[in-house]
Amino acid sequence: DLSHNEYDEIPADIFYNTTKLKSISLMGTNLKDLPANLFATTFDITSLKLSRNQLKTIGEETFFSTPKMKSIDLSHNKIEKLPARIFSHNTKLANVDLSSNRLTSLPGNLFEYNPSLLKL
Repeated sequence: DLSHNEYDEIPADIFYNTTKLKSISLMGTNLKDLPANLFATTFDITSLKLSRNQLKTIGEETFFSTPKMKSIDLSHNKIEKLPARIFSHNTKLANVDLSSNRLTSLPGNLFEYNPSLLKL
């Protein structure tokens, strides 16, 4: 748990070789950006908490290496739009929290690859 620290940025390789990590919490850390390959070796992640940061955009491939992810919390950020395929590799995704952002619309096919989605 790395929550509630004062990071302006996080090193792209901080989770390198953490292939057995199941949960990551970066809530309330003041993050503005996520490095493109931040989760590149976190194949077993099931829960990701990124709420209460300053995130404005998230790259389309950010979560491609987290196929087992079941829950993601992106609430209370400054996200204005999401790429259409951002969750396309997360077929087990069941819970997504996008509340309290600056979203004005979502891509029509945003959850096309998420048949397990239960809560939005």
